[in-house]
Amino acid sequence: MKKDKVILLRQIAVLCALCLVCGTASNLISPRRIAWIEDWTQYVATQAKAAGIATASLAKAKELIGGGIVLIDARSRRNFDAGHIPNAFSLPFEDRQCRYSEFREWLFPDIHILLYCAGDTCDEGILLAKYLKEMGHTNITVFVDGFDGWEKSLVKTGDEQ
Repeated sequence: MKKDKVILLRQIAVLCALCLVCGTASNLISPRRIAWIEDWTQYVATQAKAAGIATASLAKAKELIGGGIVLIDARSRRNFDAGHIPNAFSLPFEDRQCRYSEFREWLFPDIHILLYCAGDTCDEGILLAKYLKEMGHTNITVFVDGFDGWEKSLVKTGDEQ
């Protein structure tokens, strides 16, 4: 009985090693490689640039918000309810297809939209920006630092939300 378990464990180990070797070889020769290491701190900015979507730093986002922009939180409704940037609307990326119709009547294609999600490694904001671009919106900016950056700035300056 014990000998059978040892044989089974060896077979599992060999299969795992074989899968690892095949997966690594496949990744090395594939034209669409998966990066082993990626700088996730620039992920949102890189994705936005590739999609031709503008980005905003914290200072620029504060300037835009003060200037009367439509501010949309792309995080889940639960996260939005737990805290959000003042005057933001909730349009979670995950609910975009069923909730977009609520915004369509007043969110005209040329209105300036500032989107955000949790922070610089959260992709919900950029994904929602791409979706809105597909829907015909032309004036979209993604706040790269997101809600986390907003909250940190309030702690540093002592401002209230």
